[in-house]
Amino acid sequence: MPSLTLNDLIESDGLDPRTTLIMRHTPHGRFRRAVPFIVHSAPELFAVYESAQVNASVIASFRKCRTGLSFLGYEDGRTIFMTAFAIGEEATLTRHDYEQDHHWRQLHKDFGLDSENKRNYDQHVSRFAHAPIDTWRPFSGRLQIEWSGGSRSWCRRAHTNTFTIAAITAESEFSAAMPSPHALTLRAPELAVLPPSWQAELSRWRGIYLITVEGEGARYVGAAYGEHNMLGRWRAHVAGEMGVTKELSLRNSETFRFSILELLAPDATMDEVIACERCWMDRLHTIEYGLNV
Repeated sequence: MPSLTLNDLIESDGLDPRTTLIMRHTPHGRFRRAVPFIVHSAPELFAVYESAQVNASVIASFRKCRTGLSFLGYEDGRTIFMTAFAIGEEATLTRHDYEQDHHWRQLHKDFGLDSENKRNYDQHVSRFAHAPIDTWRPFSGRLQIEWSGGSRSWCRRAHTNTFTIAAITAESEFSAAMPSPHALTLRAPELAVLPPSWQAELSRWRGIYLITVEGEGARYVGAAYGEHNMLGRWRAHVAGEMGVTKELSLRNSETFRFSILELLAPDATMDEVIACERCWMDRLHTIEYGLNV
């Protein structure tokens, strides 16, 4: 029995492989870490990233096609589906307008696209209208294909390539289980795009956490308990709503990096939580040399 190919899926959805682009993205740095979060929880942001093109050959391919299928490439060779979209009309932006767009500014500022994107932009950027194709959404994070012919050619026409379906997994790679508490580190912007399962888990956890200010290394020890526990406390810090000492308030909350020092029992009393918090302040010297008071 012949192997199922990506073109088989494309044709079964009534799409034409001759006008379909297949893209394998391999981002780096902070943006690479953020991509699964963005695809899963903020697809409109990823659409903005994907709709703007500067490479002449890629722009030419976009102009000839009606559909795009986007995949994420992994170092171990896996190629996992992210989004499908209809390619619409092209608009030409000046470099200045491109850099001022608030969605792009968010991607650059909050998720590190600057550090990932090393291309030299000329004075114009082509942005294509981008409309998601909902019938492909259930495959996001689950559909894996075999990417042949090397990784340098990241944008290809479907009808001139054969991509074998490697797997369709039961669970999405982009909503995988959260790391253990002591292995978890989250940057402030990532709190807004966490998968629902991660949000639920962090809302159940209470305990002692550490804030590290990126670029400075200054540290703050805090305690999380109450209705929303860890997640609610962290988001309140980012919003500047609570738990902000004078020294912490002088820092940009978007540079906060959160980690967990110790989890406590759900029925721990407030006195027990505060005593544990003070113990960690003493151990890490965050009153004398950090941001606690």
